[in-house]
Amino acid sequence: VVGVRVPVSVVFEVGSVEELAARIEKLVSGDAVTGGAFDMVIPLRSGDPELEAVFFVHPVVGLAWSFAELAKYVQEGRPVYGLQSPALSGADPMPRSIEEWARLYVSEIRRLQPRGRYHLVGWSMGGVIAHEMAVQLQRDGDSVASLILLDTQVPAPLEAPVDVEQVALAALQGGVGVDPRRADSLVSDITRDLDAGGLGVPTTADFLDGIGWSFDVLAHHRPGRFSGDLLFVVARESKPGADHSLLDWAPFVVGEVHRRSIEVSHWELTGPDACRVLGPLVRAWTASHEMSELFTVSAEIE
Repeated sequence: VVGVRVPVSVVFEVGSVEELAARIEKLVSGDAVTGGAFDMVIPLRSGDPELEAVFFVHPVVGLAWSFAELAKYVQEGRPVYGLQSPALSGADPMPRSIEEWARLYVSEIRRLQPRGRYHLVGWSMGGVIAHEMAVQLQRDGDSVASLILLDTQVPAPLEAPVDVEQVALAALQGGVGVDPRRADSLVSDITRDLDAGGLGVPTTADFLDGIGWSFDVLAHHRPGRFSGDLLFVVARESKPGADHSLLDWAPFVVGEVHRRSIEVSHWELTGPDACRVLGPLVRAWTASHEMSELFTVSAEIE
């Protein structure tokens, strides 16, 4: 309608229709807007670069788009970024281990925030990577002010091959709200015509191969130990027969694991209903986790 293509990253960054209109006017006038939907780092909300940013790490499907709703709950004025799998942009080779993956993302967040107190939130596989990032940052002498894992299993060897297409469908339907009647074309639809710059659009094969690769490296990872308290949020609607020992992160934390649960499924954790409960908890914890505020929010959850 407006005659220009609007990058997905712009929609994430703005906070109102007025701001979006202003950004579109700049595009119409010929001003360049950098950033693609599949970049390794996408801005979920712009903010004051002098304030501590919050970094959200993608689940196994590699996309960080579904953190956009949760990002709204982070304290006003602070930048919020999503980290996405290199399988989507093809800008870097796929990491051969979680350690390499975390090292890659640490270099990316240092480019945005060279030093200081880091705030990390990881969902599913992203929790494993965020935990390893925290371990590496502390090893290098940096401060990790907050670490949050969302329904993240402790890595373990795979008992059976993973159906990556089913994982992709479950994740995208739960996290993005896609009509399940269109499941047969969902993956190709989601990767088509979204990057306004015309760069780095993944094929369906890239997308699915990235998921398969992720499961392989996860199965071989043994977490280190993070020095500090950890907020662990579990989705109560787990699969029948799930091994609950894989949700115990206490052996990998030198500190206290604050465990909270929400009555949603794994792939609904960043949906609007879950965010109304999870959002205030994330806000409190990343705001240096004032304990009185944290437990006020926690009482509502329990």
